[in-house]
Amino acid sequence: MLEGLVIGFGGALLGMIMALATTVFLMFANLQMPPPPGRSTGYALLVNYSTPLYLGATLAVLLVSGVAAWLVSAKAARKPITEALAHV
Repeated sequence: MLEGLVIGFGGALLGMIMALATTVFLMFANLQMPPPPGRSTGYALLVNYSTPLYLGATLAVLLVSGVAAWLVSAKAARKPITEALAHV
């Protein structure tokens, strides 16, 4: 189960780094959104960084990876050792 949590944490960390890099790029790119219907001028693209959202997503990924690892390990623990080793 620890392996599943470590893999989940690594994936969450990599996802946070990539999302942060994209957020910083979009903040400084000075991109303009097209004008909405009925208007003739566009508006600046605003991208916000949200620490609670990052933490919530990280906890969700850890929860899902932990539950998935637990389900697989519980299923493998119920099998006879000879049958469990046949899948390796």
